[in-house]
Amino acid sequence: MSSTPATTAEHKATPAGPKPRVAVILTTYFRGSHSDVVVGRLLDGYIFEGKHQEPQVEVVSAYLELLGDPYGGDDPRHDIGVGLFEQFGIPMFDSVAEALGLGEPGVAVDAVLVIGEHGGYEENMYGQRLYPRKRLVDAVISTMWGAGQFAPVFTDKQLAWRTRDAFRMVEDCRRFGVPLMAGSSIPLAWRTGDETWPAGATMDAAVVVGFGGADIYGTHLLELGQSFTERRAGGESGVEQVLGLTGDQARAALNEGRVDRGLYQAALATVDLSPEHEARIAESGIDVFEVIHRDGLRTWIVIHEGLNRFGVAARGPHISTATRVWAQRGPAFGHFSYLVRNIERFFVSGKPAWPTERVLLVSGILDAAMRSRHASQAEGTPAPVATPELDTTYQHDDSAVIHAHGLPVIADSE
Repeated sequence: MSSTPATTAEHKATPAGPKPRVAVILTTYFRGSHSDVVVGRLLDGYIFEGKHQEPQVEVVSAYLELLGDPYGGDDPRHDIGVGLFEQFGIPMFDSVAEALGLGEPGVAVDAVLVIGEHGGYEENMYGQRLYPRKRLVDAVISTMWGAGQFAPVFTDKQLAWRTRDAFRMVEDCRRFGVPLMAGSSIPLAWRTGDETWPAGATMDAAVVVGFGGADIYGTHLLELGQSFTERRAGGESGVEQVLGLTGDQARAALNEGRVDRGLYQAALATVDLSPEHEARIAESGIDVFEVIHRDGLRTWIVIHEGLNRFGVAARGPHISTATRVWAQRGPAFGHFSYLVRNIERFFVSGKPAWPTERVLLVSGILDAAMRSRHASQAEGTPAPVATPELDTTYQHDDSAVIHAHGLPVIADSE
């Protein structure tokens, strides 16, 4: 490897050449975890569009911070990572630096995969799980800087739970010439209805509906929304204000017109709910994020605990779209095959499949939404947060992204 920050071209491997050697840096590894559904595919291949695919990269080292308890503790009875790494002859190391150097000083890998998800990490007063994504990526970059050798880094989901940390991660990678890619599997999942927003068409408003906790799944829904809204005329303009609401306040935002009712109903209609299911989500927990973009676009994220599907509806002066997004449940979790495919291509080429700015913006919006949600509860009234720091702009041509089309081979969440 080069002793100076490598350019994207220097990272490129020819198809006939050796597979890029990858270090995996993980918080925990239990069945169904992100480590399982991502790294597992890189160890033993995976089903992609109905056919078995051999991995295009080679995992050569691992750092595993916790032994995996899916309920948030540190119970080794749930861990499957240690056994799998032993089975595949992959050495485990006690530090990130050792994993990158294969036990020796320096960097002996061509790419690094970081998954800072799951595990018994602390939750702060805003309801954010303090996953150590920045700490792990910092350790990677520090090791590379010390060795004068740099390689592409992928980190799962949002960049960090705190906005300034996310910006610092991006700044550090740019300073050292480290290609950085981050993000979620959900924008890559199967879509029916209107597959996407027409590129360059004016958009006035959008609603994304889905499920999960405000923090853990909020990032999925925000990034899914961005994959639509970033296609609007002018591209992404940045975000000037974010509001987070939960419980009765969120329900009032729906019922009293703060959330665009027509778009909400259009998004919900895409997921084909039965009357019984509609009644269940009406009584379940709810969160709402309102995002006001600098060009006037408004996006609402509506999270229903009782829902098990995703839908997106958007409207402009000349066009409206409505899309159902299918995420396949376990044990297959087939939508992760598309994330892995994009990660592999990134590790080979050094070129991110989508702009890092998308995930940087999502990280900042989610942080602001969680802080606003806490303040709104404490004050008993909606308390939006101004976001002058989220002046991130970008445009994205997603023609090179590998994503699913049509319907999954196996039904999703039924």
